[in-house]
Amino acid sequence: MKCICPSLRLIVTSFAAAVFFAISAHADETASSTIELGEGLYLFVYGNQQSIFLVGNDGVIATDPLSSKAAVVYRAAIAKVTDQPIRYVVYTSSFFNRVRGGQVFAKDEAEFVA
Repeated sequence: MKCICPSLRLIVTSFAAAVFFAISAHADETASSTIELGEGLYLFVYGNQQSIFLVGNDGVIATDPLSSKAAVVYRAAIAKVTDQPIRYVVYTSSFFNRVRGGQVFAKDEAEFVA
């Protein structure tokens, strides 16, 4: 079996990373929607990414801000459903496409749970 030369490996890896980031950037420009899943439980869809939030009597628990742009839209979507404050933001993973945008919810003085 032939070994791929290091420079070719670097080119292929760089190309794959560029495609990934181009797709991620495009996802930030796509439409969003909010779907009620059950009493107080909502699915927020932004491009090809999803988060959930739960509205309780004393506030909101939101998951994964997704990105800086998505978090602004996410926060507005929550505000359309309730005027309750966001008490917690829960990160479901440490992947960059889940955790960016937290600063939008920090303005609400939300507690972050990782």
